[in-house]
Amino acid sequence: MAVVAQGFYPRELDPRLPLQGLIQRARAKQEKAMAEMKLEDAMQHVAQCPLDNIIQIQQCINMLQDAMQKGEETGANPVLMFAVEELLTDLRGRKARHDEFHSERIAAWHHLQQSCIQLHNSASAALKERKALQAAFQERSPKVPSGYKEELPVPSCSVSKSLQVSLGHFLELGLNSTDDIQAETENLLELLISVAGLKDFFQLPPPTDVFQLNDRQVDLASIYPNFKEFADVASPPIGPIPGLLKDCVRDFQKLLDTWAKLVAEAMPRGLLQAILSGSSDLVAACLYVCVDKPAVFAQVRDERTGAGAVHVAAAEGHTTIIKVLVENGADVHEVSLNGQSALDVAIETLQKQAIDVDLQLAGRLQETVDLLHNEYKVISYDYVKYKKRGAWFKRPETMLKWLRIKQLLEHHFENLKKAFLEIDTNHSGGIVKYEWEAMFGAEGQVKDALAAADLESNDVFGMLDGLDMEGKDMVITKSAFELLDLLDWHLTSDIWQDILLKPLFAGEPSQ
Repeated sequence: MAVVAQGFYPRELDPRLPLQGLIQRARAKQEKAMAEMKLEDAMQHVAQCPLDNIIQIQQCINMLQDAMQKGEETGANPVLMFAVEELLTDLRGRKARHDEFHSERIAAWHHLQQSCIQLHNSASAALKERKALQAAFQERSPKVPSGYKEELPVPSCSVSKSLQVSLGHFLELGLNSTDDIQAETENLLELLISVAGLKDFFQLPPPTDVFQLNDRQVDLASIYPNFKEFADVASPPIGPIPGLLKDCVRDFQKLLDTWAKLVAEAMPRGLLQAILSGSSDLVAACLYVCVDKPAVFAQVRDERTGAGAVHVAAAEGHTTIIKVLVENGADVHEVSLNGQSALDVAIETLQKQAIDVDLQLAGRLQETVDLLHNEYKVISYDYVKYKKRGAWFKRPETMLKWLRIKQLLEHHFENLKKAFLEIDTNHSGGIVKYEWEAMFGAEGQVKDALAAADLESNDVFGMLDGLDMEGKDMVITKSAFELLDLLDWHLTSDIWQDILLKPLFAGEPSQ
């Protein structure tokens, strides 16, 4: 019997095979132990490393990654692998935060440099534009009389001192940093001194009129936006610069607010003086530099009568000034505190000139009356115009009495037509005395209303009887009520003008 075999023993009975498996398992166990030892060494190294710079953090990350790779290849202890993975995650987070901070820092200084360049360019462009506007203003805007000076008590502004202090703190800032940061800081300081020009602003003398006051406010307002934008956008994320810039911006805003209040207080008084000066150019110049015109018009008041800007101009007969005021938004129909319109003031002043005999002023006042009445359609509350004579008359007391009678009848009977029908109880077409007394003489609301209107029943009957166009004595016909219906506050009816105003013009007693 032949035996087929490669060696002395059969393959399945070779004693070397178990020995080779044993050797391989021993080597794997040794490699696993070495990998776990490497993991423990890496963790120990990380624990002892100060990790105060990005190089140390990166070295620790590389060491842990190599140890993790060996541990994965050899099947190291899962608990140990989990601990190393958590530590590696923490280190990667530290590195990411450091990279982000470093990127923000670089971006911040880049923005700082770009903002300096943009601020310089915008300031140069704004300076050129302002010079062009000033040149155009000198050519097109109203001229301020050279001799005009308004004494304005402008108090010292404590806020401006705080801004000077905060700016001084910022300008005295010294940084011990890299050459690039130091260079950027020097550029910033030089830019603030040269562009802002605040040092020159604080050395100016106090303003003496509303125009200087406004110019200073414009100067401040033109500086502030770029200044604030620079502080908001270009501030570096570290160091003392952000806090100092915020102090400057805060004090700058306080100064702007205080200066605006000074202008708001001074402008109404300046406009009032300009109106009284009689110079329409000066008034136009005041309004040209006025920011909040409605607020200024609301504060221009005559202390005695409460008259507004248009009233003051009307009393002086300044028609051109009235036009300038109206063009700039003044209310030409405004009523003063004592119930007068600008037309009332002009008429009243004009009639006084019949006694004072100032022909020049009388001529100006007549032009003012015509302007307000014909062009602006201003209502007079004290006077009515007799169209046939072209003259203005104080509203006669008789007219007010007639209006009270009409109002009383309309109030209690809805309208005059219905009033006539209800008072004419026998429907004869005329109201006789006993019908009138039955309605107005008896106790009741109508009699009380007559007394409240300071009217007597017999007097009212006599007035309506005299108004009767049909001429029936002691009988009030429908024509009297129809004529009374034509009466209005503005006396637009020609018939009523003749009834009430003709006797005044002729020197006869009114009806």
